[in-house]
Amino acid sequence: MGQLEAQLKQAPSRDELTSTQQQPDELLAQAMEQLKASQDRFAHAMEQVSAWRELLAQAMEQLKASQDELTSTQQQADELRGQLGQATEQLKASQDRVGRLEVQQDQAPNRDELTSTQQQADELRGQLGQATEQLKASQDRVGRLEVQQIRRRAGMS
Repeated sequence: MGQLEAQLKQAPSRDELTSTQQQPDELLAQAMEQLKASQDRFAHAMEQVSAWRELLAQAMEQLKASQDELTSTQQQADELRGQLGQATEQLKASQDRVGRLEVQQDQAPNRDELTSTQQQADELRGQLGQATEQLKASQDRVGRLEVQQIRRRAGMS
């Protein structure tokens, strides 16, 4: 019986047993609260991940639109470069033409020279007209003289 008494002294009391039974319930409740808090944090983290995915999708769409716009802008820039090259060639050709025309203009007579030349031409036309009349008169005279000479010869024979 001595052993039994020793075991009884070592055995937990009723209060200790009640306290021990309450501890697992409290621990379970604490564990459940921690689990719920963890689940809430996990749900919140998943909401954030979902929001980030949505933001990432929007950013990807914007990036695609920006890339398309950049490609279009680059194509327009290439077209404009081509047009600029053509315009530059046309400008150079025009400048060359203007240079040639300026040289021709410098070589061409001015208005006073043209007027003077026209007056000289008019005077020469007048002189030509007088010379033509004199030539005609001379030819007529030569013709009359030849007719007279032929008559004289015919009268002498």
